[in-house]
Amino acid sequence: MVFLLKVWTDWKSSIRKKLSHNKAEDVSTGGGPFNKFVVSPTEDAIAKICGIYTVVEGIPSTMDFGVEDEVVYGNNNSMPNNSRQVGQGHEAMQEVTEPALPATPSGRKRKRQTGGENSVEDLIAKQTKAIEQIGEKMESILAASSKLARVAKDFEHTMKNLQKSVDSLQNCLEARNEETKRHNVEIEN
Repeated sequence: MVFLLKVWTDWKSSIRKKLSHNKAEDVSTGGGPFNKFVVSPTEDAIAKICGIYTVVEGIPSTMDFGVEDEVVYGNNNSMPNNSRQVGQGHEAMQEVTEPALPATPSGRKRKRQTGGENSVEDLIAKQTKAIEQIGEKMESILAASSKLARVAKDFEHTMKNLQKSVDSLQNCLEARNEETKRHNVEIEN
């Protein structure tokens, strides 16, 4: 069983390497001979079942996260450039540009809003009003629920009385039937 597990793992690894190589060939530039691996129908089916295409190509319609290699802020040259050298040794040095601290696209600082429709005081007033309205609604729901509880109690009492009346009527009908049977027996004799 361990042998089959090892074979299966090796097979999946081989398929993933082929698909990764083919993707790298798709995005590579320049000439040269055709250098893609051929994926058999069996390997294609295994890749679909195991989700290897998703692993190699990524999840469609999603964004990548992480530090961007270069941030372009349009034609504005006034934006600060935070760059540093990374790599090992002087042969592998490359420049990586990191995004600057948040600023508006024009490079100006935002003005603080005072008053207006979206001021803090206005938002607090709106929130207070909403909380008061919620409290009023809850009080009306509580009053309605207590009224509903009284109606339910009255309904239960009425149903008990109705059941007593039905039982009494049933007893009367049984007594009448017994009397009718006795009368019919006496007439026949």
